[in-house]
Formats: sequence, structure tokens, C-alpha cells
Amino acid sequence: MHAVDAINEVWLTYQVTKDALKITTHGINRGAIELLQDTFFINSSTDKAKNDLAICRRAAGDYAILSMWAIFERYVSDALVRENGKMLDVPPSEFNSALHRKIEEAIEYWRANDVLDLIKPLVGADLVGKAKQIKRYRDWLAHKNPKKASPGNVPPTVAYQVFSDILQLLSFHRSELTEKLML
Repeated sequence: MHAVDAINEVWLTYQVTKDALKITTHGINRGAIELLQDTFFINSSTDKAKNDLAICRRAAGDYAILSMWAIFERYVSDALVRENGKMLDVPPSEFNSALHRKIEEAIEYWRANDVLDLIKPLVGADLVGKAKQIKRYRDWLAHKNPKKASPGNVPPTVAYQVFSDILQLLSFHRSELTEKLML
């Protein structure tokens, strides 16, 4: 599955989850008990159910960001490895073969900010800056160090748009390079 498709799938899941939570909240507010049959909420008080739903709405957005970041990070690393592999298309030497292997082995351990800086010439400083902000928020979500304050909320819509824009630009760059190599 292509990264754009995977991120779109996460986005769709988030949208459906958000809407399902909204519908459930409306059902609870209206006392539509028949909607709650065979659900977790059937034995909950109205206040507890509303509180649980509010927590779930926030969590759904957080999980969407965590999932989109994982897909995005994997795709960008893979794209860099592919770009790096192109140096083997030019008559490979011992040096560029060794360099290619080293990059392929080590890229998993590179800092995300360093990887993002590498794609800055392709996607622009503004998008890379936004991706770094999403990374800071993602790190805070994943680790929730109580000694550190949130770096600022990133709405899932912003993360989705930034990732989609970057992936589109990287796909365009890949197509452009492929065309040049075929000439």
C-alpha cells in the first residue's frame, strides 16, 4: 500500500470514528436507549458515558496523529533509501556501494529532524517546519512526560494536510527523476 493510501485510510478511520462518537453522544443526550443496546454504554450513567466519549474523541485524534506519523516517517525513510540507491545506477564503485549499504543500515537510527532537513530542498522549509511541529507533538503524545508541557496541540486535520502535501511533493519529485533517467 502506498503511503498516501495508508494515510488516507487512517484519515477515513478517524473521520468515521469521530462521527460515530458524535452520533453516540447525541443518542445518549436524547435518551435513545435502544441505540445503546449491546454496547459498553448500556450500563453507564449518562454523565460517565459523556465523559468517556469526550476522552475517546481526544484520543481518536491523538491516535490518528500517531498512526499518520508512523506511516509518514516510514515512507520518507524509504524514499531516501531509494534516492540513495540511484547512485548505484551510475557505474557503481566500491565507495558508493559501501556508502549505500551504510545509509540503508543506519537510516533507521537517524533523528527525524535530520531526515526532515534532507527533504527540505524538495518540499520547502515551511512544510518541514510544520512536520517538525507535528513530530514534537507526536513525541509528547507517545511519551507524555509529566515534567514537560505539551508543545502545542496539532489538530489531526493539520497533520493530515501537511503529510499529504509532503508525500505529494515527494511523489512528484520521484516521477520527475524517473522521467529524467529515462531520457
